[in-house]
Amino acid sequence: MLGLTGLFAPIATPYTDDADSISEIRLARLIRHLRDRGVDGFVACTDTGEFTTTSAGERKQILEILIRESQGAPVLAHCTRLGTAQSLDLCQHAGRHGALAAVIMPPYYGTFDDQEIEQHIRRIVQHAGLPIIVVDPQSRARPTVREPLCNMPNLYYAEAVPDPFRTNPNADSGRTTADEFAISEAVVSPIIQIDPLGAKAGSPNLSLLGRLVSQYGRARIAKAALTLRDVEVGPPRSPALPLPQTACEELVRLVQTN
Repeated sequence: MLGLTGLFAPIATPYTDDADSISEIRLARLIRHLRDRGVDGFVACTDTGEFTTTSAGERKQILEILIRESQGAPVLAHCTRLGTAQSLDLCQHAGRHGALAAVIMPPYYGTFDDQEIEQHIRRIVQHAGLPIIVVDPQSRARPTVREPLCNMPNLYYAEAVPDPFRTNPNADSGRTTADEFAISEAVVSPIIQIDPLGAKAGSPNLSLLGRLVSQYGRARIAKAALTLRDVEVGPPRSPALPLPQTACEELVRLVQTN
């Protein structure tokens, strides 16, 4: 078993003011902010981290900074890309730089049969050089995919998060995503970054916050919540726009801003 415990934050990606580049200074400050509020571990480059609009080079840069600034706290690297070789490249980079495990999704775009998905996962697990956690938003890793892989070491399947940490109350209760899953005794959820103190205390506002995240998206809510705490993370990357003012006002009412 991986032996993970506690609350893991899938981190927002801090950009410069024009969103053209990763801000190393802002990322370092973000990690210190979350550590100071009791976050136990981190996940890099998930939906909250806007992975679809970051290049492979930027994803490697983010992970290296995160591992350096985490001061020994466990770090998971989301390594999903559309091609097997490209995903494997990110996994191997994560292993070389000290990530505890990599998180991958089965191919999320395109039409693939069970054999193709099984071979995709198998090749990554065989050559990644670190444990692999599979999350499956589209339920593509069916039993016919999992059965041939059942004896592979270093392969783990994530489970759904407990209800207070879910950000889409209308989704399948067993659904996992790259930034919303449970593994061992650890919980990964965007809410942990959005309201770390509330998450630790089991705030009754967590379910209301989850609905807000479902409506406006994880990255926008995360960046707006951090801005409320004077943690600079820059804007979301286009085509996303900052959170509307009415939603910001609702967010203020739901999160602990200290």
